[in-house]
Amino acid sequence: EEVKLEEEKLEIKERAIEPVREIEYVSQIIIDYGISLDDAVKAGDYEDVNPHIANADFPENKNEQGKREVTFKLFAFDKETESEEAVQEMDKENYRPATFRELMAFGEANPEVQRYFPINALGTVVNHPKNNVPAVFELWSYTGKRRVSYNDSVRKWDRYCRFLGVLKEKNNS
Repeated sequence: EEVKLEEEKLEIKERAIEPVREIEYVSQIIIDYGISLDDAVKAGDYEDVNPHIANADFPENKNEQGKREVTFKLFAFDKETESEEAVQEMDKENYRPATFRELMAFGEANPEVQRYFPINALGTVVNHPKNNVPAVFELWSYTGKRRVSYNDSVRKWDRYCRFLGVLKEKNNS
C-alpha cells in the first residue's frame, strides 16, 4: 500500500513537470452530496482551511443531492488564462467547472495532487470575505501543508494553475 502511494506521488510529480498542455489527469469518484460542506472539508484532512469557509457561505445547489459517480479532469493551459476562457475550454470537451463540494471530494480522494500545483473550482462563485470581489475555491500547498482557500475569480491565472472539471451528465449540463 505504501509503495503504491509512493509510485502515485512520483507519477503525479513527473506529470507536473511535463509540458503543461500535455498533462491529463482523469479520476472517477463517488460523491456523497448529502454530507454537510463542513464534513466534506473535514473529510479531506486539510492542514489549513480559510476560517471564512462555512456552510453559510454557499448557495444551495439543487443538482448536488444523493450519491453519484463523477468523472473529474484537471485542465491545464500553457499560458495565462482567464476564468471564462477555462470554462469555455472545459465545455469544448463536455466538462463543466467543479463546485466547491466536488473540489473537496477530489481533494479527499487525491490528497497529493494539490502539493504540485493549485487546483481551482470555478463552479462555485461566492463573494470574497475580505476583498468583496467574486471568488472561487482553491486547493494548494505551501510549506508542505495542504490548504483550502479563496482566490479572486476575475483575473488571469498563471500557467501552473489547474482547473477541476466534471464530465457533464447526458441529461444535465
